[in-house]
Amino acid sequence: MSPSPLPTPSPSTGGAVWNPAASGTSPASGSIYNASGPWMIEQQTLNIDYIRVPKYGNATQSLDLSGPTRTISVLGTGLCQVITATYSKVKSYDQFDTSAYTQSQQFQYNAVSGDYLGNSYGSVGSTALGPNGSIVTKTPWYQRRYWEADIDTEDSQSAYGTTNWFSSVGNNHIVDGAMFLYSDMYKRVSPDSRVADTFMNDWDYQLGVDWLYYNLPGPYSTAQESAASIISYIEGMADKVENTSLYGIGPDFIINQWGWPTANQGCTGYRRYRHSY
Repeated sequence: MSPSPLPTPSPSTGGAVWNPAASGTSPASGSIYNASGPWMIEQQTLNIDYIRVPKYGNATQSLDLSGPTRTISVLGTGLCQVITATYSKVKSYDQFDTSAYTQSQQFQYNAVSGDYLGNSYGSVGSTALGPNGSIVTKTPWYQRRYWEADIDTEDSQSAYGTTNWFSSVGNNHIVDGAMFLYSDMYKRVSPDSRVADTFMNDWDYQLGVDWLYYNLPGPYSTAQESAASIISYIEGMADKVENTSLYGIGPDFIINQWGWPTANQGCTGYRRYRHSY
């Protein structure tokens, strides 16, 4: 089953706008500072597609012979995500205007105010990611300097993974974390299919996670969010990339000998300190 796409995000006011003319990353077409090279050119990117999901619980109940009642509330919400990251180091003999150049990595937030059911929870922008959307690298990390043969080696790394998976309690089957990510997600989080107050059938696939991220208490509103919280969330996902702590997708989704998913996605050359907000 393929995930159903969410509405296409439209750029918000978050992040930074890259001015290519000022980047210094393109080879020179006019005057040349130093043509000899070779150069070490290092780059990295990080993109996050996210969806906020609820954790439900029984709030109140009453028991009698004529009309028992039960009220389900949202105890809190958190994010699930698909993460794409790259890191590269190459040797270049191109000619540049300067002998060295460094450019910090900056992000843009593409938030969607409505969820996949059409519900809205407030304004989105630089201080609120909303119920779903994406965070994209607007300006990649870029560093150029002289190639140092004693310490430099060409490298190319990429990661494509999630922080979660899905499992069917009925048949003990586990699938990757992108399989149902945008498909009736709200019922798949909690409680699971074998306990009270669930919205799932016994054989439904439910969310399995090492943890939900960017957690907020109670019913969700974009007013709960802040710019500082968003930055902390991005840094947490980058930490997952650095430490190869993401679960693969498709053929890269690995189950270990004990029947549990194994994290195998990341870029060991990626570094959070290269971010700028």
